[in-house]
Amino acid sequence: MEQQIDQQKEAGEKCQLCGKELAFWSTSLKKHEGKKVCSSCAMKLAKGEIGHIKETKCTCLGCGNVWFYGKKDVFEARTNKMRNASKEMMCCSGCLPAVFIPDKKTIDLNKCPKCGSHAVKKEEVVHVI
Repeated sequence: MEQQIDQQKEAGEKCQLCGKELAFWSTSLKKHEGKKVCSSCAMKLAKGEIGHIKETKCTCLGCGNVWFYGKKDVFEARTNKMRNASKEMMCCSGCLPAVFIPDKKTIDLNKCPKCGSHAVKKEEVVHVI
């Protein structure tokens, strides 16, 4: 037990939401989605006062460009791809008016918008509001 306390003291664990240093003697730390949080943040989360936004941070390994996208961007990209695919299937079956339906612009989220490279490093980032 003493080794655990010493390890926690040496590690200097911090709340993963607010960044406050956690007391080494508090063994009943709250966990929220696998992250250790302090008691004040745990109370705020329970009341709904703290929210968070999950985004994907992409870094291009070619040019170093950094960009973010969220769930909404993923949903829009998939929706536009499906709409374009259904339009193409209508054209193949002989539906003449489908030719006049404009294509939706699709964004490839796995490609750098600056240089077009597919060498992209992704990581999930959580922003606390």
